[in-house]
Amino acid sequence: MVQQNIDRSTRGCSSFGPDSCVAAQMGPVQRRALFLEALRRTEPILRLAERHHVSRKFVYQQMAKATGAVDQAFHAPAAPKDNVLFRLPVTQEWLEQLVLSLTLICHSSYRGVMELLETMFDYRQISLGSIHNLLMRAEQKALTIAADVRVLTEWMEHDVLAVAGPPLAEREALYDFLVTELERYQDDCPGRIRPLIRMLRNHRTALLAFIEVLQENLMEVAQRFAVPVTTVQALCEIEALDKRSDLYWQRTARWQSLLKERWYLIHQAVLEAMAQTPRASSIVENLNSRLRSYFFLRRQIGHGYLDLLRLFQNHRRFSRSDRPERVGRSPAELLTGQRHPHWLEILGYTRFHRN
Repeated sequence: MVQQNIDRSTRGCSSFGPDSCVAAQMGPVQRRALFLEALRRTEPILRLAERHHVSRKFVYQQMAKATGAVDQAFHAPAAPKDNVLFRLPVTQEWLEQLVLSLTLICHSSYRGVMELLETMFDYRQISLGSIHNLLMRAEQKALTIAADVRVLTEWMEHDVLAVAGPPLAEREALYDFLVTELERYQDDCPGRIRPLIRMLRNHRTALLAFIEVLQENLMEVAQRFAVPVTTVQALCEIEALDKRSDLYWQRTARWQSLLKERWYLIHQAVLEAMAQTPRASSIVENLNSRLRSYFFLRRQIGHGYLDLLRLFQNHRRFSRSDRPERVGRSPAELLTGQRHPHWLEILGYTRFHRN
């Protein structure tokens, strides 16, 4: 009985010494070959163990060792909490971008910018005057970008798209002339002006649709007072002039002398017809609320700073919105349907990008 148990426990061994056991005498190459055969599953583990004169437990041990080694080789080590995510090349240009972003995006004051640079970057080589001069240079860049088309846009705004103005035929001719003149500057800034030109050409009818409503209202006024339509149209065009100018009062006095006691009633009817002409003004009405939060940063707001804010607000992409189609897009992109560079890149800076 004892001899039978000893024979079973020493199968494959000629004696009780550890060096005489087949499993103990296997080298690394043989153990790897045994693992590969077990991994292929071409025969049961029991037959594989008997063929190599080893136990099933030994085969399973080699499989566990090899599987653990493979898992360890492909296991990603846990990143320490203080691991460096990326390295940031802090240059003078990058600092200028940071100062502009803190001022325009975070509404930070000049002293707040100085404190952040000192706290986070141990950087003290900047003063209030340096920040002010940086914003002044950014204002000049924004002015340069807008200077080429400023006259044309003001002409379009006051003489074509305003309620008070010439009849539809003259506005259409002036509209086409301004768009043609604007095409001369599209090569200077193709990413911004070219989509604008395309939008103006494709939406001329929609943009001038209010003029037809206005002319119908003016014709009704002319019929009510039995005067020519040209007279009512002339009174409408007078309202496009600056009331502080001599030309406005000269033309007003001329029509007062021609219409005499009827002038006041016709003039009031023309003003009422203009007021009843529907126009979308939600964007204009929203402008003051958007700019008000910037006014506390400076005691004096000039045209240059307003131009900088206009460029920033028009080209800053929405991070969130009640309308999903607006998220990640700027007002300029929503208007033109074309992507444009980041607002810092429009000002001439090169943004930092992680590799």
